[in-house]
Amino acid sequence: MRNIQSVCVYCASSSKVDAIYFEAAKQLGKLIARNNLRCIYGAGNQGLMGTIADSVLDAGGKVTGIIPRFMYEEGWHYERLQDIEITNFEIKTSETTPPSRYNSGSIILAMENAGKLIEDEELREQIKGAGIGTSATRAEIIKKLERINYISINTKTQIITPTEKRRKNI
Repeated sequence: MRNIQSVCVYCASSSKVDAIYFEAAKQLGKLIARNNLRCIYGAGNQGLMGTIADSVLDAGGKVTGIIPRFMYEEGWHYERLQDIEITNFEIKTSETTPPSRYNSGSIILAMENAGKLIEDEELREQIKGAGIGTSATRAEIIKKLERINYISINTKTQIITPTEKRRKNI
């Protein structure tokens, strides 16, 4: 088992949150401190952020805040923090490219390799080596999806496109 030293908490800085969440934040902060873990969060002093930081600090725990420089300069950080990391924040403008479209060949490979990217180890083990269908049935699955009008296949490019019928059922 790994030696966990820190817990990163992502939560609201708004105070417009139901009281049950504030109580949960207090309990979580106490639990973090009691287990001698460092709480890492967004460095705020408002809402759930401030509640968690207060709870950890009040219980004798350690808190690290991470905040963009412009927020720090606006004074949006929590003064009680023992450790604060100020990051430079950049906005980069660029264009993304859409993923490649599946064609009849690539979809069969994807079906064959289904499960290899699953993070859950137990689930990955169950599907490993099996994929979706068998080598004998994958092409038939694709033909059936086309026959019942869930996908259409361009006869020239073999590009597979979902149909309106399929989109309505998602």
